[in-house]
Amino acid sequence: MQFKAKGGKVTLLSLFCDVDRFNMIITSGTALADSKKFDISPYIHIKLDIPLKRFFSQIMKIGMTQHWAVVHEDIVDELEYLANVLNLNRITLDADERRF
Repeated sequence: MQFKAKGGKVTLLSLFCDVDRFNMIITSGTALADSKKFDISPYIHIKLDIPLKRFFSQIMKIGMTQHWAVVHEDIVDELEYLANVLNLNRITLDADERRF
């Protein structure tokens, strides 16, 4: 059985703990409804809103795990609010360099 996510706006979230506290990394992109077929299931092909080179440069400085949660829709504001309520170190990676 193959499961492929639908296309459209998505928000990505990575939670991890470093020595001092929990960190929440948030970014967004678009799930592409293309015809590519991968031999894994489930899968989702995402074009990030942030340029890929900057994305990898920033996450390598921050640290992270390889696991990302993905949800359809733009819920960046809600996740930023949740991070503040839970007193998590929040990092939002987006196309606006001033926000990082």
